[in-house]
Formats: sequence, structure tokens, C-alpha cells
Amino acid sequence: QITRAGILRDISEQKKSEEALLKANRLYAVISQINQAIVHLKDKNKLFEELCSVAVNFGKFRMAWIGIVDNNSEKVIPFVSKGYDADYLSLIKPISLIDCPEGNGPTGTALRNGNYFVCNNIESDPHMEPWRHEALKRDYRSSIALPIKQFGKVVASFNLYSSVPYFFNEEETKLLEEIAGDIGFAFETIELENEQRKAEEEIRKFRTITEEANYGSALTSMDGTILYINQAFARMHQYEVDEVIGKPISMLHSKKQMEQVKLSLNILATNGEFSALEIWHMRKDGSVFPTL
Repeated sequence: QITRAGILRDISEQKKSEEALLKANRLYAVISQINQAIVHLKDKNKLFEELCSVAVNFGKFRMAWIGIVDNNSEKVIPFVSKGYDADYLSLIKPISLIDCPEGNGPTGTALRNGNYFVCNNIESDPHMEPWRHEALKRDYRSSIALPIKQFGKVVASFNLYSSVPYFFNEEETKLLEEIAGDIGFAFETIELENEQRKAEEEIRKFRTITEEANYGSALTSMDGTILYINQAFARMHQYEVDEVIGKPISMLHSKKQMEQVKLSLNILATNGEFSALEIWHMRKDGSVFPTL
């Protein structure tokens, strides 16, 4: 008689650990790739595309999409998606920004409250009722909506779908929330750089027109910072050009006259036209003279 013996070992915990490590590695890869995209891409549209591509290719999410907040229609406008979409975004009911059934899903809730929203079981979560059928047809089992903020204002949503129920635990959610913050910072940087380029172009055009003029010309920001003056303006105030650029316009006026200057700037901001008021300017030596 032949006897056979075997040894069995429960490796379920080991398998869970391996799966957790694999998932963590994927998310860290997503963070790394997104940070690289943030550094190298200075166009929002291209950054949107890359964010979704990274989520699918490195994070192995079933689908990723970015929606833009449209305050006029109070809707979320899908902008770009990657992964297995199969016309999901064009077939589902539009996502609302207001408190209604179409606005109480993960994306609408996240955008309205300014905080991420996790749906870890699309099959049973009541928040997904308006979209459940189409989501399950595409094997979306769990999702997270991450609001993207620019200067404190929610402007977009980064949405990720997994084919695994209960994918988004506390650790993954924290990492993804950090990614959303990095994306918002990138948006702010892009916006500031765009504004800087516009300001430099305005100064260039203004300089071309006024540099050789025999009348004083100055260009200021709306907060009163002097961006440019021509030579005539500098001579009029007894300054060198470099002494004035970047300084507050208050250096050229008495405290009393600054009220008139602020009034003119407010009219300019409101109407786009400068107010023709007689304003007294102050020279470098402290003497004053009227201008119009």
C-alpha cells in the first residue's frame, strides 16, 4: 500500500499583501508620471489628456475622465476620457451641479462640496442610480471623483473608475487627493504664466506706441503697480525709468491725491475707459504739478 502525504499552506494573506503592494506601486507610478506632466506641460488641454492617459496606462484604471464646471448651464461638461468608455459619457444623463438626483452622484457631490467622493460599490450605491446600468455594462465597479481647484475655486473634476469593488481604501484615497492638489497647483501656475505673458505683450505694444512720444505715458496693473513708463513720463517726474518700474503708483502722488487716482482706476476697471480728471502728480523732489 502506497501512502501519499501533502502539506497545505493558506497563502490568502500573502496574496492580499501582494495585491496591496501592486496597487500601491501603480498609484505611486501615477503620482510620478503626473508630476512629470505637470512640470513639462504648460497647456491645460494637453495636461488634461495626459492626466487621463497616465491614470489608465500606469494606474490600470478601467476608465478616467475630466469634466469641466460650466456655471452657466450648471452642468459638468465632459472634456476628455481615456480607457474603456464605449460612449458612456455621451449616453449617460448629464451630471448636474445642483442638489438633484443627477447632481447627487460622485462627481456632482464632489464639485458642489469641494471634497472627493468615493463610490466603492456602484452596483448598490444609491448615489449611482441614474448611471448604474450603463456603468455596470462597462464593468465599472467603484469610482472616485476628485475636485480640481484653482485659486480656491472648483473648476473641474478628475474621475477614476475601477473594475474592482471597494478599490478605494483610505491609503489610495489620500494619495489621489494629493494628486488632485498638485493638479490644482499646476492650473494656477499655468494661469499665472499666461497672465504674465499677456502683460508682457501689452507692455511691448504700449512701449512701441509711446516710447518716442513727447507726452508722459504710464502703464499700471489694476492694483496700482507701475509696469511701464516712457522717457517723457520719467523726465516729468524727475526720475529714471528704472527707479519707477515695479513700484506703487502712490510714490507719484500725495495721500490726498491718491483718492482721485483710485477713483480713476475704478472707473477704468468698470468701464474700460480712463476718467479724465485733473490729478496732481508729485516729482522726486516732493514738488507737485497738475496733469490731465
